[in-house]
Amino acid sequence: MEEQCVFCSIRDGKTPSYKVYEDDYVFAVLDIKPANPGHLLVAPKKHYPLITQLTINEMAQLFSVARTMIPVILAATGAKGANIVHSAGPVAGQRSPHAFLNVIPRFEDDDVIISWKSKEMDEQQFRELQKKIVSTLSEMGGQKPKAEEPKPEPKKEELYKVESRPAKYW
Repeated sequence: MEEQCVFCSIRDGKTPSYKVYEDDYVFAVLDIKPANPGHLLVAPKKHYPLITQLTINEMAQLFSVARTMIPVILAATGAKGANIVHSAGPVAGQRSPHAFLNVIPRFEDDDVIISWKSKEMDEQQFRELQKKIVSTLSEMGGQKPKAEEPKPEPKKEELYKVESRPAKYW
């Protein structure tokens, strides 16, 4: 555990929280300073400063839980939509040294603003940036996930099935 990591402290039961979900890898709590009622923080139990450090399987479970919680919070709050938001690094707005996802229920005229001012780029700038990204991707070894045991190809009926893990609900 990182010293003073609030997510690790919540995970360990040292900081009070409003947990709504927990399994072997992930937990979800109500944000104590929510954008809207029902705003959840979904975090891996293992401490990772950045989401890019999670294995592919851990990432899949993190997003699976966030995805699963959307219809739950929509039904529980009466919200009409939701955002999944992640900030990677302080310059992107990450305020905790522990990776997590925000699941924010959305209501009509809720004053939650997720926006940016679009940048203008011409064709040459796009082509140069495309070339630089592809070259960097190649130099970094392509899209190789962290080493994991390969899983067999799922059967068609299993493609949309959420992996079943023991979970706690509060």
